[in-house]
Amino acid sequence: MTLVEILILVAVAPFLTGIGAVYFANGKRKPRKPSVLLFHSISTCQQAHFSHYSPEKFVQVIGELARFPLCSRTLSEAAGNAHGPADFAITFDDGFESFYSSAFPALEANGMKVTVFPIAGYIGKLSLWDILPPQPHLNKEQIREISDHGHEIGSHTLTHANLPFLSDADIVRELADSKHLIEDITGKPVTSLSFPYGSWNKRVWEKAKEIGYQRGTCYRHHNKIIEGLVPVHGVYSFDTIQDVIDKATSKSSSLNTYARSRVMSHFAKGTPLWKFQSNYALFR
Repeated sequence: MTLVEILILVAVAPFLTGIGAVYFANGKRKPRKPSVLLFHSISTCQQAHFSHYSPEKFVQVIGELARFPLCSRTLSEAAGNAHGPADFAITFDDGFESFYSSAFPALEANGMKVTVFPIAGYIGKLSLWDILPPQPHLNKEQIREISDHGHEIGSHTLTHANLPFLSDADIVRELADSKHLIEDITGKPVTSLSFPYGSWNKRVWEKAKEIGYQRGTCYRHHNKIIEGLVPVHGVYSFDTIQDVIDKATSKSSSLNTYARSRVMSHFAKGTPLWKFQSNYALFR
């Protein structure tokens, strides 16, 4: 073997090892638990981020999933014992009005139930918590109608705060106040929580359980999941219809889909994607 061949082998060996590990891990998966998808807004808005998903593609995704031998569950159902091996769940963070206008009709037409996580302090308001151009949030009447149709309404906190940066008192305010506000609207217990920016730690989750939450969604740190937390897989504007179906059915064999889902989930923790609140402390 020549020196050039040796150098090439040394250079590509880590890459080949990484690819092999991905395929080996996929081949050795345990029988799957229900897969959970995470959407944000269902909109044609062309802003400089990837959290929008086309209404046209969403309708096609739901139509395709409805043809599978699958059962769409709310998060509380999927996280409990009332599921089979082919179930999946769909969640929506932020509670944008676009859910009501663009997603709700397609879900109802196909008999699918989902979980929506409104930001309680912005119900009926614009998304001024974000640095991106504002979008309208669901109002009380829309949330009540969605709930009355059998969809689960969870909490996405009071102000979309990055919870690990808060004091214990502020965490309790974010989680307890949002829970009570949404329960007053729906008349039903709120037991599911979605962490803003996918940001959580053991201290945050312990406080959440004390307040009455039974499950929380995590789209980052899937390898650190603890009891009560449910891994979710984000859906982004560049995902094809087949990409989303693969995520829902846990059949993704594409390295691109596999990699993008994990890389994109980390962008939410970057400062360009969130406003720094005055009560944040970077080190606790």
